[in-house]
Amino acid sequence: MKALYKLTFCEPRDFIHLFLEKNELHPYFTVVRDRFSNNIVYKSTGTSHLKDKKHHYLFFDIPGYYQTVPNSNFTQKNVKSFKGSLIHLARYQDFQQFFRHKFSSKQRAELLRQKRNLHRSFEVKHRVYYGSIQREVYDQLFGQFKEMLIIRFLEKGIKNDDLNYWKHYHDIFFKLVNTKRACISVLYEKNDPISFSVNLIYRDTVYGYLKSYDIDYAKYSLGTLEMLCLLEWAYGLQLSKFDLLKGQYAYKSRLIDQEYYFVKSILTHRASKTSRLLGLITYVRVSLFYKTIRVLKLIRVDRFYHSVYRKWYSWK
Repeated sequence: MKALYKLTFCEPRDFIHLFLEKNELHPYFTVVRDRFSNNIVYKSTGTSHLKDKKHHYLFFDIPGYYQTVPNSNFTQKNVKSFKGSLIHLARYQDFQQFFRHKFSSKQRAELLRQKRNLHRSFEVKHRVYYGSIQREVYDQLFGQFKEMLIIRFLEKGIKNDDLNYWKHYHDIFFKLVNTKRACISVLYEKNDPISFSVNLIYRDTVYGYLKSYDIDYAKYSLGTLEMLCLLEWAYGLQLSKFDLLKGQYAYKSRLIDQEYYFVKSILTHRASKTSRLLGLITYVRVSLFYKTIRVLKLIRVDRFYHSVYRKWYSWK
């Protein structure tokens, strides 16, 4: 795939990495606007331009509720890719109203029972690292988090792609946590982490990035309990959205208010016929790919594929 990109002068770019991790979209985009609030959430102040006009740029993982305005030197074409999901925290007066709205009285009673049982059996506490974390604590947490992810996904019998980028995550999140652009939510049993989540924070939105838990505590619905603790914390900061990003999981379906599509955006140079032509080819290729994916999902080929892949991965 990388060779194909180079052959067609296509430069792939990770929007979430540039926007949320680095807050650097120049010289590609000048403005990013939140469609829900109509507020500008990013505005470029740079003046430099890209010199090589033959190339075009494929940005992936742009949340569909963001309107991106390209640099005046570019034209832009968008393609819907996979679905993401959102919780609109601001729709609810506080965490308790959110909790009552999302769970029936029977479900709330069961979750509270599991929480009581967990606290009766173990010395459990919740902590969010946000704005300050020591390097030693941070490194230890990330090491424990990685072990937890490996064991969790071996149990599920599927591959976890996040592990391929673990060094990148480990390198960047220390600074992001200490500058209040990310948080690490941890459930502890005494001094041992039993559930984690690592989340990016940008303006009024939390982005659920990485998540796992200790499978020895699975019967207590740790993933859901940690998520509810984090949501209660987010209400304390008066954040308005929680973006659960990609992935279809049971706990998400109970919590979300809205689904949206991620967007892939192709930027081409206005002054280059080569860039515009190759960009058009990339646009057609990407559009056909995702249209095919949606057709295959309608006839449930994806379920068959994941079933076969899970069995193969477990055997391997």
